[in-house]
Amino acid sequence: MASYAVFGFDLARARSGSSVSECSSSQECIFHPSNNDMQSKLLCESSNFSVVWKKESTKYLIQCRSGDSAEDNVIWVAERKRDFLRRLNFGRFIEKDMLMNKKDILIHDKFSSRKLCHPVDVKKLQLSDFILLNKRSTGEDDPYCYDVNYLAIVNGKLSLSTNAGPVRLGDANYPMSSVDAGDRLRINKLLDALTR
Repeated sequence: MASYAVFGFDLARARSGSSVSECSSSQECIFHPSNNDMQSKLLCESSNFSVVWKKESTKYLIQCRSGDSAEDNVIWVAERKRDFLRRLNFGRFIEKDMLMNKKDILIHDKFSSRKLCHPVDVKKLQLSDFILLNKRSTGEDDPYCYDVNYLAIVNGKLSLSTNAGPVRLGDANYPMSSVDAGDRLRINKLLDALTR
């Protein structure tokens, strides 16, 4: 099967909801492809490689999570129907259900568990396609907290907001960029295999 050759795993099984993927009650599905072949290593050097999508949707989030810090994470968001692809260099993915079901959630990281900077905006959470957590300094005894970032892809454009309001694209605190041709090709191969 082509997907075996491309990413070392039968990704089509993940899309169909077999045991290699997990889907939450909000229909958010997560798949952790094998990271043993050359193509996936070129895309994501990290061993923590995830693909997230909503069932019956053409919107995807691919995360290469660095073991060192969220600032080193690489995230791609895509909408296949619109041929939209964007690279983000901040934050880390969290399941929407985790935020919906727990009011006082603690986020685990390398050093300690930290609180959210602000309570979750349930309306924004429900309207978003994906959620990222972005580490922020508190200026207090507890050195940092996690800010909830709500991502939505609307009409082939990325919309990003926090509890404080919309984020202007190009804001230095939320670095993002276009995707180079090599990564675009690898991501398209991954998503082609996933949607077969």
